[in-house]
Amino acid sequence: MTTKLENNSCVLRLTKVITKNTPFIERWKSEASAGKSIRTFTNRFLSPVDIENVVDNIQVLIEQKRTGIYQYGGSEEISYTEYAKRYFQNDKSALELISAETENTKNKITYNSLSTHLPTKEAQYNDLLEVERVTMGLMSGHAYLGDSKRLAFTLSRYKFVSKMFSGFNNVLEVGCADAFGTPIVSNEVKHLVACDFDSLFIDDAKRNHPFNKKINFQVHNIVESPMNEKFEGIFSLDVLEHIDKKNEDKFMRNICSSLSKNGTCIIGMPSLESQVYASDISKLGHVNCKKGSELKLFLTQYFERVFTFSMNDEVVHTGFQPMSQYLLALCCFPIK
Repeated sequence: MTTKLENNSCVLRLTKVITKNTPFIERWKSEASAGKSIRTFTNRFLSPVDIENVVDNIQVLIEQKRTGIYQYGGSEEISYTEYAKRYFQNDKSALELISAETENTKNKITYNSLSTHLPTKEAQYNDLLEVERVTMGLMSGHAYLGDSKRLAFTLSRYKFVSKMFSGFNNVLEVGCADAFGTPIVSNEVKHLVACDFDSLFIDDAKRNHPFNKKINFQVHNIVESPMNEKFEGIFSLDVLEHIDKKNEDKFMRNICSSLSKNGTCIIGMPSLESQVYASDISKLGHVNCKKGSELKLFLTQYFERVFTFSMNDEVVHTGFQPMSQYLLALCCFPIK
């Protein structure tokens, strides 16, 4: 009987539940009506939740026939003094009556806020509660906060690479930065190495990247030397425009030396024509943008076949290159 009860029971833990009849609220209102001092404490805390939300969550637990222990806590922990100021924020006369006192105790008296643990109102999404939370990378987080649509453009470039390299055994990304889009490619290939010359990005990726056990992150400067292994495919997006012209030959030759005999390379970069619309922070690093025709001519020094594509926003096409915002070059058969 006890086991049956345990298997069909549910416990909901709560922080301070607030209703219109909560005793200390009633006392405050009574003191305010009488013009008396409203006594509150700066060192006594609560984490308030409204009774309406409590009832709503209980209903969810009942409807979904949940068992186990759940908890619902306020989103913050505040002092009774601060809560009184919020409660009477629209009553100027009551605000003036609030007395902020410090209770005579050596301990900080708190109602510690519980981390809310409840099912979602739509039961089909409850599996999401068990999924590990992930953080964005240094660059992708900055883009998300500043110009979120840029992430769509970036991911579409990685999708292009993933489709071109689908089924490849081993692939290298040169200049991965925070590797936000890299998993799109790693999901299509058997083995992927992502390198960058900046150890800050690589160290952060090793610690925080949600796919750091699937992607091999390495610090490596391709301008200085080729990789120690050969790759079936190499791609480098938004990197060549940052390479000084005096180093671009070393950059490409070391990429070619890191490719297998029949390897394939994809180079992506913003077009020279797009730079009149580029942000100030982008212009600072873009020292080597090219026109579409210039990019193809440059890459034919290193590959027997070069196929160029245009991009506007997230759309890849073969349209008029001078009107392209971004260029993609698919390069085959490296010239050794």
